Amino acid sequence: MRLRLNILTLALALCLTLNAQPSDGIEVMDRAIGTFLQSSELMALDTHWSHNQQQWTFKYVTTADGPATPVALTSLLNTFSQLVPQAASSYFHSTQDGEKPFATLVYERKDNYYSGIVGTYDLKDNYNFRLLNFLDADGLTSYGMLWCATDFTDRSGQPCHTIDGLLFKLYGGIWQMQPFRQDNPWEPRDRTARRPISQSERALYETLLSQIQYLNGLYQQNQQSGNEQNCDAIAYMAKNLLEGYKGKLSTRQYTEILKATPGLGESEAGTVRSRILHKAAEQLSKCVSSSIPLSVEYMSKNIGPFVKTDELRLLPLQYTRYHLYKHTVPQTVEVSLTGPATQEALPIKVQPVYPKQEAYEAETGHQQFSLTADFAKDQLLEVSDGKGHRMLLFADSIPTTVDLTQMTLTGSPLNERFAECQRRLDALKPELHKYTSEFGFNHDFEVMDTEGFNRLSVDAHQLQMQLIEENADNLIPVWYLADNYTTMTLDELSRYLKKDRPYADHVALQPVWQWYEGLQKRQPGTKFHDAECIDTLGVSHRLSDYIGRGDYVVLNFWSTRENLTRSSCKAMKQLAKEHAGKNLRVIGLALDSDKESWRRYVKARNLTYEHLSVPADSINSYEQWTAAAIQAYGIQALPESIVFDPKGRIAAIGLLGNTLKEYIRSLPLK
Repeated sequence: MRLRLNILTLALALCLTLNAQPSDGIEVMDRAIGTFLQSSELMALDTHWSHNQQQWTFKYVTTADGPATPVALTSLLNTFSQLVPQAASSYFHSTQDGEKPFATLVYERKDNYYSGIVGTYDLKDNYNFRLLNFLDADGLTSYGMLWCATDFTDRSGQPCHTIDGLLFKLYGGIWQMQPFRQDNPWEPRDRTARRPISQSERALYETLLSQIQYLNGLYQQNQQSGNEQNCDAIAYMAKNLLEGYKGKLSTRQYTEILKATPGLGESEAGTVRSRILHKAAEQLSKCVSSSIPLSVEYMSKNIGPFVKTDELRLLPLQYTRYHLYKHTVPQTVEVSLTGPATQEALPIKVQPVYPKQEAYEAETGHQQFSLTADFAKDQLLEVSDGKGHRMLLFADSIPTTVDLTQMTLTGSPLNERFAECQRRLDALKPELHKYTSEFGFNHDFEVMDTEGFNRLSVDAHQLQMQLIEENADNLIPVWYLADNYTTMTLDELSRYLKKDRPYADHVALQPVWQWYEGLQKRQPGTKFHDAECIDTLGVSHRLSDYIGRGDYVVLNFWSTRENLTRSSCKAMKQLAKEHAGKNLRVIGLALDSDKESWRRYVKARNLTYEHLSVPADSINSYEQWTAAAIQAYGIQALPESIVFDPKGRIAAIGLLGNTLKEYIRSLPLK
């Protein structure tokens, strides 16, 4: 492996500091970065606003043949190489070097709000990497750059080449470089995927079912003859069988056993034995490996490939509980999936989505993958290989063949039609490489060309609305509604959320209906709803103390708990500063159960605009969502914003970031 690692111990580095003159290297590096960022060849964005950390995302796009490297990038790379002798340590890696030396670079520093801030930079298999560490009187100053190249064909058939990259500087002597890591500590580690019911477990189930059915036959005979003593004995034997079962069951298998259990549902003479059997059924339910959506609550980010940056939100998703042993479980089906797979490929996973649950891992062998498992009928399933290939389908009993690399599916007419819809939308995805970079700070990508990305976003949105229209008589709209509802207008939601549609009651649409009902509460033209809040001193206020008193008011709903919601503070801070002295009030309304943490964050981040929070009696994260100020406006996601006119009527909703700032600039402020 051709890998250049110039690593010196800290003591040696300090000894060489005076001779190496690292401050000269820092000055040269700063000039080189300034020249690089001003190059007309590149698109570049300042994507970090924290002190002592500068970070830029850059991109180069060409339709010329061949992977040409821009002159500006070549010059910067040369500067990195030339300054190695002046650096305390350097780490260089290119894709042609072979195996990467580490997966994650980690820095840590003290912070006046958190106990510490950790910065991580991931080195993926297709990334090139450069790092220089300088030590001078101020301490550590680090410069790093990651970049990768992509070739693709756009919608017009034009071959394209892009170079995406991330450039950073950590300075001020407050950062410490941590040992290299072979994994990313911030990536959620996949729990061991569930395995389907094995053949031996199926045999155990079949034995138990036949035993229970036999006892049920005897029970019916004795019940007809009025022999209650024998009925009690048979129920006792059934109880022992249920409690003694040691295998694994699917939901469907569990339901079949309950239906055959003698005396389970009796309510008069058999009340006592029925109660005993219900307890045994609860014990048996622990053997269930459920694919049925139970009571589910989790936070989800609406980060689809075509979601505009200013529309990114964090959503608390909630789904209704199903009770297994009371026979209210939805109908289940045995899903059989097969498809091509190589031994070298990552494991094929099948995961229920909306609500999202733990994935199954398919068996792989002889260039094929296969999986047979029970799912709720019509549950949305995602089949993926971990390399960016995925297909969605609805759970049904028709055997299905999925080819992830070719994006083809053979199965039920519904799923074949659904696959065609996915191919039509996926045809737009390669063009994302033109307008976005995968080196994003708050989300999976960074928009580099706003005009081009918004144009593609509109096209993708229109296509998805068209797919809903074309499939109004089947379940396919479930996916496009569940995956896009936060970007849809009230008119669009009103058009497609119809109680008489065949997809209206699908479990995946539960949060969509909640969002729709909340959106109706905060439509422009609606007069504000009053509610109690508290300020950072704990003093009680009402929204009427601020709204409807002659000023425009921006009410920003946010929380300190998640970075995506905290990001809205940047725009709020800029709005307050830009329009200081005018008839505009900027108010942050926080959903935080830990009020002291909220107060410290506002102070530590110098958020000088006005701040309120829901009352202190909301004791945990999810109870915050039941507060009067949140319910009054139907808030279902964070961050969210509402603009009120001077008379207290809602003027605009759903604007964040640059879109919000542009709207405020258009108002007749005075």
